[in-house]
Amino acid sequence: MAISSCNNNIDTLNKMSNKEFIAFVSTAKNNKKGIKRIDSIMKLDNNLSIHKRGLIHYAKAGYLFKLQENNSARIEYNKALELYKQEGNKKSIGITYNRLGVVDIVEGKYDDARQRIDKALKIFREENDKDNELVALDSKAHIAFSEKKYKKAKAIVEEILTINIQKKDFSYICSNYNNLGYLSELLNNMDEAEGYYKKALEISNSLPEKNTTAMMNMGGFYYATKNYPKSIKLYLDALKIEAKNENLLGQQEIYEMLVDSLGKYENPFDFMRYQMQQDSINTLIAESKNQEQLKQIEDQYKLIAKEKALNQEIRLNNKNKWIFVVIVGLLLFLGLFLFQRNKNTKLKLNHDNLILEQKVLRSQMNPHFIFNALTSIQKNLLEDDILKSSSSLSKFAKLIRQNFEFISKKHVTLDEDLDMLKNYIETQQLRFDNKFDYEINIQKGLDISYIQIPPMLLQPFVENAIEHGLRPLKEKGDLTITIVEVNEYIQFEIIDNGIGFKQKVKIDNREHATDIFLKRLQLRNLGEEKFFKIAPLENKRGTKVTFLLKL
Repeated sequence: MAISSCNNNIDTLNKMSNKEFIAFVSTAKNNKKGIKRIDSIMKLDNNLSIHKRGLIHYAKAGYLFKLQENNSARIEYNKALELYKQEGNKKSIGITYNRLGVVDIVEGKYDDARQRIDKALKIFREENDKDNELVALDSKAHIAFSEKKYKKAKAIVEEILTINIQKKDFSYICSNYNNLGYLSELLNNMDEAEGYYKKALEISNSLPEKNTTAMMNMGGFYYATKNYPKSIKLYLDALKIEAKNENLLGQQEIYEMLVDSLGKYENPFDFMRYQMQQDSINTLIAESKNQEQLKQIEDQYKLIAKEKALNQEIRLNNKNKWIFVVIVGLLLFLGLFLFQRNKNTKLKLNHDNLILEQKVLRSQMNPHFIFNALTSIQKNLLEDDILKSSSSLSKFAKLIRQNFEFISKKHVTLDEDLDMLKNYIETQQLRFDNKFDYEINIQKGLDISYIQIPPMLLQPFVENAIEHGLRPLKEKGDLTITIVEVNEYIQFEIIDNGIGFKQKVKIDNREHATDIFLKRLQLRNLGEEKFFKIAPLENKRGTKVTFLLKL
């Protein structure tokens, strides 16, 4: 019966069309369940056709990639590639090369990604497969954009536009013109940017469903060139569409720019009215739940469980203390008291460390930061800005993973900590539309892969510099982090040219971050806390934070 059932399953799978088979193996909503289903099918692997075996490995790679298990995904894609080569299926070979390139892009291996995507592109052009050629060109544009080679990215998007014009795909043509306008702005060619945005808006107006991204880009251009009446009109048109679609995030973004434009245009009545509406939208969004917060809550529960276990141990030790006092008597009381006090001191130290872990976790991954970062990424997705949103989502996912990995460690290498810090800063740059630049200067010859430090010491001060120093600036801000060796210490300096820490809200937040920071240093018992300094910059605006850690 088992053999008969197995053969029936094989026959059923082999009779499926490729489209039906792909739907069967790759449409599970739960990635882990999808992998489990594929693993059960793989037991029949040798009895299936070569192409279906390739599809199985390709589908499993897709699930693994969604789970961020990139190395395992690469292995499965390569297995699929070998089977497609054995079959001689050029289209599937090209698609798999492109997916391998995407895995390399996510890991920042741009040279490897370029080689694989070029192979895919050559196949698609030989096969005259325009749809997949567009996918490969989009991946190449993503690489160029990630490397800040904007001229090259623009040239590739122009190739994409040419194909979409041939296909008369006006929705994508509109998106292409939007991307070309954005790249032209990055290249400081404002006249060219205006032309592209106008073309995007013209096409959007001809579509059944208006493209609010085109309206926002054109409105943003008029705002940047101080033509506030025109920008206000476009924002109001976009607002009507997003309100009709009940898109709260879209309305939030539009209200922010609209209120800003009205403030510049000195229209107090409209300014107050739309500001009140903006507050209402912000309240609605704040009430919505965020999936990423679930992971944070789970980790907090684990920390609370540890705290309860420690408190239980303290209670048991206190109980034992009194039992021994009664049994042993007065002569042993002093010795037992000293022993118990020493043990309770250690438990209190562990307890204090645990509390600090909770505070550090809350300060790094507060819901407000997560929500705003995801909102910025969703904005890019809503604007069909695949290049920017894919890069941003990759960095944000890595930041989330690093934060939860670091919180359970007592020490990390300086190299690891700076990698997390770069991801955090670049996520903040995304949130605030590159409102500031940053640089990290490391003394030449300093081996940051060898130096061990407590995790996430710098991040709270960097957060304060960005949120309360640089964000209120009207002009572009600068953030500089300098790391040098001073005798037997490593010196850290965090300097921003923001509004200065004398502002009341600035002081409150810095004091909160400083409190946690100094407690962490005191628990190291190395006297490092006495070197900590925070002060305004001399003769100019801004703030400097300095501290030393013993090597």
